Amino acid sequence: MTTLSIRNSVDRARPRAARSINTLPFWRGLLLIPLACVCSTLSPQARAVCEEGCDFPLSNMFLGEGALGNNTTGIANTAVGNDALSSNTTGNDDTAIGANALNFNTTGSSNTATGTTAFRFNTTGGSNTATGSEALYAKQHGQQQHGHR
Repeated sequence: MTTLSIRNSVDRARPRAARSINTLPFWRGLLLIPLACVCSTLSPQARAVCEEGCDFPLSNMFLGEGALGNNTTGIANTAVGNDALSSNTTGNDDTAIGANALNFNTTGSSNTATGTTAFRFNTTGGSNTATGSEALYAKQHGQQQHGHR
């Protein structure tokens, strides 16, 4: 039995569907490309949700994805910017304006952070003011700290 006859007998032993996959004409394969492009164009786009609202009983206001997202009993807080005051749970009278401002504050109260990542790593400090991008960025706690950039 020659190599050609072995190949033909093996090819006949396979189901027809399996043979047609390997012999799909090139032009049919090209038709799949525009189909894939149309499907990806028509599929819905994933977008972030800009959350906004007021927490009436606690007098909190937030605007931005994740802003004031973990607050439980904190009162009179304002968070504007993605993840501003996002870790706050019980801190009161805090103001965070800018993405990641007062991001890790949990129980600190009476803090003001204005600027991207201003006072980002504060967790428990109170009565602090940080003005400008990255002002008091790495300060984790303390009372009556003032910083600007």
